[in-house]
Amino acid sequence: MSIPTDYAIDLLNSLSQRRIKNLIAQADARRILQEVKETAENYPNFDPALTEKATHIAYALLSCGCSMVENEDAETNEGLLALEKAGKILSDTFRFNPNEDKNKNYNLLIAGMALYAAKQYSRAFIELKDINADFEVGQIIISFIKKDFKSLLNVTSNVFFSPMPEQSDFRSFDEWVISHEVARCFLIIIDFIHTGNEKTLFL
Repeated sequence: MSIPTDYAIDLLNSLSQRRIKNLIAQADARRILQEVKETAENYPNFDPALTEKATHIAYALLSCGCSMVENEDAETNEGLLALEKAGKILSDTFRFNPNEDKNKNYNLLIAGMALYAAKQYSRAFIELKDINADFEVGQIIISFIKKDFKSLLNVTSNVFFSPMPEQSDFRSFDEWVISHEVARCFLIIIDFIHTGNEKTLFL
């Protein structure tokens, strides 16, 4: 569900404050040090909650960006810029961070999706190059962005034709419904890629 355009614009303005920009700059600087494997003892005095704060900033930008792209009365280009910025912040925060193994792949998946949505296709590909999602929807998205259509067809087919679980098991049933619908959408995309039949996009 998108947030109103006026609220999204106000939130983007608040995310342009100096202290927010400073946190984003810290995340970028820390990423450089982590990438070259500098020892933590030689780091400057980064904010002790930098990962958490940078992640919150990124997801706030994602919310604004998605809403502004979705809302017909919004400025789409500004929304795309917010998505691109969010993807970069998540990448800076998690890609080389040795202390965030648990949430790393999930956040990098979101980073790649944000960059792809912002039409930064090459950067999205690089972001997801070494990511292995442990859930099927993630595998579908990664295969699509990496243009690995063989894997994409295999995963989507397996998900789409998987048996429906008992509806009494609400969590499994909800996960199946979501995965099944995502797989259906990507099967339509695969059909369009192979046939060029635009009518399938409106099924």
